[in-house]
Amino acid sequence: MGRNLLLLALAVFLPLSVAHGSAPAPAPSEIVIRGPIPPKEARALARKFTRSAASGMIARWTDWLCFSVQGLTQEQSAALLSRIERNAADVGVRTTHDTSCTWNVLIGFAGDADGFAAKLVKDHPGLLRDIDKLGLASYHERNVLVASRPIRWLPVERSVGSIGSGASIERASHIDDASHITTNVRGDKIAEIIIIDPQRVDGFSWQQLADYLTMVILTDPGMEDKFNDNRSVLSIFSARERGEQGPPELTSADRQILRGYYSSDPYLPSDVQIGVIADALRTRPEQVADHVDPAGRSPAKK
Repeated sequence: MGRNLLLLALAVFLPLSVAHGSAPAPAPSEIVIRGPIPPKEARALARKFTRSAASGMIARWTDWLCFSVQGLTQEQSAALLSRIERNAADVGVRTTHDTSCTWNVLIGFAGDADGFAAKLVKDHPGLLRDIDKLGLASYHERNVLVASRPIRWLPVERSVGSIGSGASIERASHIDDASHITTNVRGDKIAEIIIIDPQRVDGFSWQQLADYLTMVILTDPGMEDKFNDNRSVLSIFSARERGEQGPPELTSADRQILRGYYSSDPYLPSDVQIGVIADALRTRPEQVADHVDPAGRSPAKK
């Protein structure tokens, strides 16, 4: 399939430069304990991590994760991946170190991230969506990826079910014993490409960066969504704009979102699944980190 071949080619031809960083003391592991999140706020926050819900499904990983990291030294790559892999294991997402595996998550540190993203959109518009079914991506969709930002991500998702890949939810729906409308179709993430500007993530710890990527990879946030209240590690860039450090790692809300995300029935309608995630945010106890990884500073200038 042309799209799959393009995904494989990106790992080979992505124009990345190795970033070297120092190793200062890691970020502290404290998490601010808050009271229960109000229902409306919980649901609004859950929606920020379920971008694909608008299509009627919430995409998640069912296959093993096989990583390819480009632009880092072997030591830096190991530090980054060990944290992401442990976070994935906490919610039952499997990872493999088999050197013969075909990667499905590419993390690339690009010296000219903006230029690479622009070229990617111009030369391969079909990577943004299924052209055969949906036509070319809109200007808005292309502009979201081209817009200058420290980290970009491009998930590849599909619907799968007993009546075949791409099956319509309307044709597959039925009522289960709990009187919920369920479907024979679920949303799967099958690949993710992440482009990182090493200069613009300078100053964050490896722990912060790995946890940020954890939420990007394991859930489905939109790049345009704003995270301004420090409830999620995805707020680290907006916090820095305010002169603050931001969360040092996955927050309690992040961990609850991940648990709700991967404990909900993938065959339930997306709105019901969002409700499960929101319930996890409101009812599960706060989790306070009791460890700190040996983490260094993220990629910086040579």
